[in-house]
Amino acid sequence: MILVMPLIELSEGMGGIKIKCLPELDEYYCKISEDPMLLVKLWRKENAKCIHIVDRDSFERRNNFMNTTVVTYLAEAVDIPLEYSSEFSDIEECRVLLNAGVYRIVLGELAIIDPIGVRKLITEFSPARVAFQCRVKNELVEFPVSGRTFDIKTFITLVKNFEGDRMVFYNEEIISKNLNYNFSKIEKIGFENNIKITLYEGVQNSQSLIELKNLRTQFIDSVIIGLPLYENKFPCQQIWRTAEAEKIELFFKD
Repeated sequence: MILVMPLIELSEGMGGIKIKCLPELDEYYCKISEDPMLLVKLWRKENAKCIHIVDRDSFERRNNFMNTTVVTYLAEAVDIPLEYSSEFSDIEECRVLLNAGVYRIVLGELAIIDPIGVRKLITEFSPARVAFQCRVKNELVEFPVSGRTFDIKTFITLVKNFEGDRMVFYNEEIISKNLNYNFSKIEKIGFENNIKITLYEGVQNSQSLIELKNLRTQFIDSVIIGLPLYENKFPCQQIWRTAEAEKIELFFKD
């Protein structure tokens, strides 16, 4: 069973991806698209079991105070697990978020900046709550801030040394070209290294999601989907949008 996680991108505390809708409902969906709480409620109503949130400001080296504040509030206020990816400043920031109820954090540069702190964090909160971003470009795992690169096997060895057991696989070329991943190739990486894998994007429509499910992968167990969900590329979404249109004003009062 593949877990599908809707993506929410935060910038200055607001959602950054617009939901496609009928022209007459544009005002409503603009509000939902921008308001993280309404977005979480929408994906929860549409049967999401977990949501992946990206702190866009941190990756673009801007002040991310609003995003961190919003995620902390959401973690305390909603009944759905939240996974949070950010360029965390230090281990204490991670600890505060996990204690606040964020289900899982995804580490980037911090994994190579403070390896001792990362190991302690995993010991304190368990491997299930700390994942590692595997950002691949030209077959190498890149850390853009430090400029360091690793081959994939070396990177996974690093994760294993922390007692980590999950990575979020992000291929820049695939995502920039709106392509689908080679699922079998990534599953092989998981098998050879005994590591759980969450795919970041790279599943563009229902056909590719069905293909992934039919592979019955053991190591790819989840996928984060952004734009295709916001553009209603999955058949069930048309039913949900129609149902929402009939009671959209009530949605804001829930």
